[in-house]
Amino acid sequence: MPKFLEHTPSNVAFFLGLLLGVAVCSTIGFFVIVKNFQGAGGVLAKVAGTSDTAPDTTAQGVKNTGPVTVSPVTDDDHIRGDKNASITLVEYSDLQCPYCQRFHGTAQQLISEYAGKVRWVYRHWPLASHPEGRPAAIASECFAQQKGESGFWQFVDTLFANQDTLGASLYTDTATKLGANKSAFEKCVAGKETEPRVERDYQLGITDGVEGTPGNFIIAPDGTVTDIQGAQPYESLKPFIDSLLGV
Repeated sequence: MPKFLEHTPSNVAFFLGLLLGVAVCSTIGFFVIVKNFQGAGGVLAKVAGTSDTAPDTTAQGVKNTGPVTVSPVTDDDHIRGDKNASITLVEYSDLQCPYCQRFHGTAQQLISEYAGKVRWVYRHWPLASHPEGRPAAIASECFAQQKGESGFWQFVDTLFANQDTLGASLYTDTATKLGANKSAFEKCVAGKETEPRVERDYQLGITDGVEGTPGNFIIAPDGTVTDIQGAQPYESLKPFIDSLLGV
């Protein structure tokens, strides 16, 4: 018992002791709560910090921020699907771009599901940050010189399927397996004979305002052009395509 309570009547001492005990417990409890609250705050701050990451800009949707145009499709373009289809997907792509690889599957599905209604135009837009982007594009055009339009698409499909091993050996092996003359192909690639074709596409992309890959545009039956933001999944594009078709 505290000394100041030794000469205090027992009943009074009891109540004073009780009050003192309550006060001590309350004080201890207060500091425990504060500590726990601070701990919780620290955890929340950490969680909030981890969410502050770069957003995935590959799925921003169908969006026009102003008048949009795209360079006219010509016979020099690589076209997949019915050339007379009423809807045109124009893609500026980089064979080393992972988002282009993702979108490639989307475009393949569009051509399959909307056979005769949607055509796909592929244009090269190799990024400087991708060292194999331009060589792969040059190789695809070298193969197209021998095997034509269908061969071009076979070659591109194969490179996207093996994107993690892009390089001269893959280009030669792919070309050979798909029936190209090996020596002629290697000579074309080594001499960069088709680079002017790749550069033509690249300059068209600059004219069309492309800033990254995949750079996609959809041309409606009435000629209206819509900018497609990022590597959209099929499920996101389907409603838009249906609306253009009046489905």
